[in-house]
Amino acid sequence: MGQMGNPMVEWRGTDLSETGFFQGAYIRVGKTNLMIYADMFQHHIREINGYEIGLRTETKIRYHKIIFQVKKEQKDATNDVVYAPLVVLGFQKKDGIKLEHQYDQKTWRTQVKYQFVTTGEKEIHQSHGLDFRFHIYQQHYRLELDWMGAMIDHFDSRVYFWDVNLPGEMLTRMISHSSHSQGVKILFNISNASKLGLKIRVNYLDLSFNSNVDISGGLFIQAAL
Repeated sequence: MGQMGNPMVEWRGTDLSETGFFQGAYIRVGKTNLMIYADMFQHHIREINGYEIGLRTETKIRYHKIIFQVKKEQKDATNDVVYAPLVVLGFQKKDGIKLEHQYDQKTWRTQVKYQFVTTGEKEIHQSHGLDFRFHIYQQHYRLELDWMGAMIDHFDSRVYFWDVNLPGEMLTRMISHSSHSQGVKILFNISNASKLGLKIRVNYLDLSFNSNVDISGGLFIQAAL
């Protein structure tokens, strides 16, 4: 189990009553890092067998970083508890492609992420997700602006993107129906050991700006006396 450093493995670090066989390889070719893995697993309590294989490349050329990832997963049919009492039939086959471009400068950075997910065998469901992110780095503050949206065909082909996270957070946003949202985060460096952070996200319930919205936010305070 990897804690956080390797993006190709699970890092939850908890015992899920599973046994399995994981193998991976890391290869560097010029300016490209190539990571390949295969994971075969068996869940004893839920009696599920399955496998997952993936490939990820990272290429850095001056200020540009390009990431490509493809993943294939297949497992036995099972019922997944979304939230009680909602129970849905879990996917048996799921394929995904992720493409990301980063452009770094000293005081700012841009990120564009695209996801394509397809699930099912007899009935195929396909979804597309897109995330634009802009960072500004200044001496006394950091600003992050985000827009994400997705066209979702089915709950099983949902997509995930990182949320705008305050220090100590590692939250992702699940997009399970066609919608879009905007997020803003600002973090002030008040002193060497004191920080103040604020984030807010406006989530539109469909792809239109005229749809209903829900708003969420967070506050971070770190004070040193």
